[in-house]
Formats: sequence, C-alpha cells, structure tokens
Amino acid sequence: MGAVKFDKLIIEFYLEPTAMEVDIKRGAIDLAALSTPSFNTLSDWLVDNPTSDIGIYSGLICNSYSVAIDVCMLENQYNNLRRDPAVRKAMALMTNKEFIRDHIYKGYAATGYSIMSPIYEDLYWEPSAEEIIPFDEALANQALDDAGYAWNGDHTVRLAGAGNIYNIPGTELAFSALVETELFEDKATAQYLKEQWAMIGITMNIEFVDSANWNTRVYDGQYDLAFTYWSGDPDPNYLLFIQSSYALNGWSENWYSDPRYDYNYTMSILEVDPSSERSTSAIVRRSCMRSAATYAPSIPTAVTPGEMITSAAGAAGRRTLPGKSTTTGPRTTSGLTSNP
Repeated sequence: MGAVKFDKLIIEFYLEPTAMEVDIKRGAIDLAALSTPSFNTLSDWLVDNPTSDIGIYSGLICNSYSVAIDVCMLENQYNNLRRDPAVRKAMALMTNKEFIRDHIYKGYAATGYSIMSPIYEDLYWEPSAEEIIPFDEALANQALDDAGYAWNGDHTVRLAGAGNIYNIPGTELAFSALVETELFEDKATAQYLKEQWAMIGITMNIEFVDSANWNTRVYDGQYDLAFTYWSGDPDPNYLLFIQSSYALNGWSENWYSDPRYDYNYTMSILEVDPSSERSTSAIVRRSCMRSAATYAPSIPTAVTPGEMITSAAGAAGRRTLPGKSTTTGPRTTSGLTSNP
C-alpha cells in the first residue's frame, strides 16, 4: 500500500466539542482526537447509525499519555505541610483510582501506577500486591493520626500538631490545586477528590487556570498541588529524566530530588540494550519507575487512552484514513483534514 502522502494538512481547533461532533458526522474532518464524553457520544451514535465511513479507536498510544497529581516539593509561600510524607501518603490512600478509571474515564483508561504507560511492555513496572497503595480511608486517617494531625473542634479539617517541622502548629491541612480550565477529566477528578479528601480532614481549594498561568506557577515551583499529564517518546528516557535532579529548574514539575533515583536513572542511560526483559537496561528502568512511584511526590491516577475517530468524507473527495491510529494524543480537542 505504501506510505500515505498528504498534499496539505489543516488543523482545526474547536472551542465547543459538539461542533466537532457535528463536523465528524457530516464528513468535514478526517481525524479527530476526542475527550471521553465526546468519544462516548459518537460511539453511541454509531451504534444507531452504522457506517463504514467512520472508524473509532480507543486504547494505548505510542506517546504514553498518563495523568497524575503533582505535589510541589519546593519550599515556598504556600502550605508546606504538603511536603510531609505522611500527608502525601494519606492523599494517595484516599484516591480511588478505580472510581476515576470507571466513572470519569468511562472504563477506557488503565489504572495509573506511575507516569509510565504499559505500552512500554518489558520496561513497564506495575506494583506487586505488597507495593500497591490501596484505596483505604481507615489507613489514610491512621497515617494522619500517627503524624500528629488532629481534627479541629468542628471536625472539618485537620491541624498540624506540636513539633511539626513543615509548618507552624495549628496550620490547617488546606491546599490549593491548579487545574487547567479546558481539561474536562482533570476538572471532574479534582471535584471528586475534593469531596473524598475532605472526609479525612484535608481541604482542597481548586483553582481553574489557563495553560499559561499553570505553566508559569508549576515550573516556578509556586503551587501546592497541580493536576497534570505527561507524554513521551517510544523510548522512555524522557519520562525517566523528568523525575531526576537533572530536570530541576527545567522540566521537573514536582521539584523532586533523590540521589537514589538519580543513580538508577544514570545507570539506565548507560545501558542501552532493552532487547530482553532480563537485560540490565530493562531491570534498571523498571527500578526507576518503582522509585518514582514509591518516593516521588506524585499521585498517578490513570493511563489515558487515545480516543480517536476517523472519517472518510466520500463525496467531499478527501482521503480515506484507517479506522485505527496510534499517533494522536487524547487530550487535544482538534480536528484534522487533508486535501485530496
């Protein structure tokens, strides 16, 4: 069949997902990357209106999209109680990833264990039964009790106890959370976790911001929590790099630094033979993922799918594209058209 040739590519951005859905149905778009609600809407429509002109795909993609909640480890003007490992542990224990997968991503996502995707196969790490952090309200409360965070008189929020090294005693476990306004799933996840974390005495104050504001504050280390996503190349080096100290003042979002992780990362780039699951490279890279997931101030929530629809516009004379693709990420509300 040979390589596909394009004379021209036109990328269109839609402010309203419904407008893109209409254009897909009428054949005005060849390829579209969708949010989960739009993907569901069009999938349901195709059940009632079957056509070979429109193909759909939902699954892992080669640029490895994953979503997480970053906890800033840089000491700053915000609430530094977030830097307490006990607080981060309680947050993680009170994050129901299965609910997020099934109800926010409608069952299309995979459970998130690190910022790496299972698409990396033999280089991928998944926690064992002993390593996994369960969804457990009792354990979350116990972690905060043991660290000296007592409820206030109204039983609405917990307070730092005497001797706390991260903030003055009496400081509330209240944190701001940056969420990009245009990201539907992040907004839904934040609203859900705000309610969940309140049950263990942690207050989340959500700030909806545009991408420019988000980038400025996160890469300057001026925030408490940030809902984020990561994607990378087929070679996982980039995603491993961003958790190392070498990425500080660069691509590091959570300002994490650990010499153990740096050692593992350095070893991973010295060994370049990933041909066998038992190779040194594969072992070291999985060690990096385990280290990042266990010690890094980040709560991975999901590995998001590529949700795409392709349309052959027939009478309009546009090129027929395949019904499955693994080259477009799921978090861009955009349509792609090609001239004949």
